[in-house]
Amino acid sequence: MLYRKMMACRIVSRNSASPEAESMMVEKMRLKFEFGYVSKLDGMLKDAKFSKELTANFNTSLGEKASSLPLVFDIIILCSANWPSIDLSLVELPTTLQHCVMQFNEFYKATCRNRKLQWLHDHSRGEILSSCFQKRYCFKASTLLMSVLLLFNSKVSYSIGELGELTKLGVNCLLHVLESLIKAKILIALNGEKGVDLNSASVISLVKTYDNARLHVDIAPPIELKEDQFWRLSHKSIRKDSSIRIQAVIVRIMRRNRVMRHDNLVAEVLEQKSSLNYAITVQVVEAGINTLIENGDLVRKDGQHDEYVYEI
Repeated sequence: MLYRKMMACRIVSRNSASPEAESMMVEKMRLKFEFGYVSKLDGMLKDAKFSKELTANFNTSLGEKASSLPLVFDIIILCSANWPSIDLSLVELPTTLQHCVMQFNEFYKATCRNRKLQWLHDHSRGEILSSCFQKRYCFKASTLLMSVLLLFNSKVSYSIGELGELTKLGVNCLLHVLESLIKAKILIALNGEKGVDLNSASVISLVKTYDNARLHVDIAPPIELKEDQFWRLSHKSIRKDSSIRIQAVIVRIMRRNRVMRHDNLVAEVLEQKSSLNYAITVQVVEAGINTLIENGDLVRKDGQHDEYVYEI
C-alpha cells in the first residue's frame, strides 16, 4: 500500500525518473507480490500513458475548431479502480480555469462515453506569472492556492469570510491555504497578531513589497495532519515488519546451531541480508537479539555475556 501511494504521488506530481524505470520496478515486484496488487500498479502506468495521448488529442481537437486556451492545460486521467482513494475538496475555480475545465469536459464526454469525471483540484498544480511586484515571479502552487491568489487581481484585501464565499473552500482547507501564502510572505494578515488564530473577520492583504532572490518560487502547502499521520504509521509498520523478519532469521540460525557467540551470530545474519531484500545494520541485528532475549527465546550462556543458547 505504501509503495502504491508513493508511486501515485510521483506520477501525479511528475517526479518519476522515467516511465521505463517505473515499469522495470513493477516487473520486479511481479515476482514477489500477488497478481491483484501488481495489476493495479500496471493500471496506474497505463493511465499515465493514456493521459498523455488524451491531452495530445484534446489539443488537436482545439486546433481543428480554431479554438485555443489562455494557458497551457495538461490533464492526468486516473481510473478510481487502480489508484489509492483520494479525498475531494470542493472549490470555485477562477473564470480562466473554469473555461479550460468546461472545454475538456465536452471533449471527454464525446471521446469516452459512459464515464464520469471528478476533478481533484487539491492534487492539481499550476504556475502563475506575477506582474504586480518589482520583479516578475513565477509561482508554482496547487490549484487551491491559485484560486485564492488569483482573487487578488481584483483587489488587494479580503476578509477570510469573503475568501470563503468566493472560493467555496471549507474553513480548515482555506486556513491551510492562507497559512502557506502568509508563510511565503505573499499575503499578510492585517489584524492578526502573531500567535493569534485567524477568524472570518480577519483581513488578508497582498504584500506589494514582496521580494525574493528566486524568480521561480514553489509555494508548498503545509502537510495535512491526516497525510502526515499516514506516513508516520506506514513507516512504523515497516520498521515493525522488518524487525520481525530479522528475529525470524536469528531464530532460524540459532535453532540450527543451538549455541553461538555474539559476533558469529551477527555476522551470519548479515550474510543472509539478500533474503531480506533490504539493507540491515549491526545495530538492527543487535536490537533483534535483545528482543528475543526479553521474550525468553534466547538466553545468555552461564557466565558468558557474548554467547547465546537457543531455548526450545
